Amino acid sequence: MLRARVIILSLGVLLFTVRGAAAQNFITLRPSPSPEVGIAPTPPTGTTMNGLVAKTTPGNLYSFIGTTGTTAGCFFVFNATSVPSTGAVTFGIASGNAVLPPIQAPASSTTIYDTAPGPPTTLTVGITIGFSSTCGGTFTQSATATIGASIQ
Repeated sequence: MLRARVIILSLGVLLFTVRGAAAQNFITLRPSPSPEVGIAPTPPTGTTMNGLVAKTTPGNLYSFIGTTGTTAGCFFVFNATSVPSTGAVTFGIASGNAVLPPIQAPASSTTIYDTAPGPPTTLTVGITIGFSSTCGGTFTQSATATIGASIQ
């Protein structure tokens, strides 16, 4: 006969319970009022912009939504505290770099980037999402998109 077991783990302030029995396992998140546990939404402003500085300190990007106007292009996620100027892009995890490949966005469309169900995208400097009228290795600022994000 298999006996069920209950293990309570603590990772910082995130608490969850792991339970298991035979072929059935599940994780239950325990609610917390702590701001360190929650995901902070940065809603779109409705004003077109060339980028959104979602966080000026290290953090996690869980998702973002971008809506384009009449200009097609790409969304870039930068490990930075400001939207970079137009120019060549360096990809990687260092400060100022684009940490993901460009995410294409057709004109007059909505693009969603979501890390669920996997782990979030971790950035060590800040979280900035920029919109560019070009894709690939060049970032060309284009103030024709609205952008919102979920961060921690």
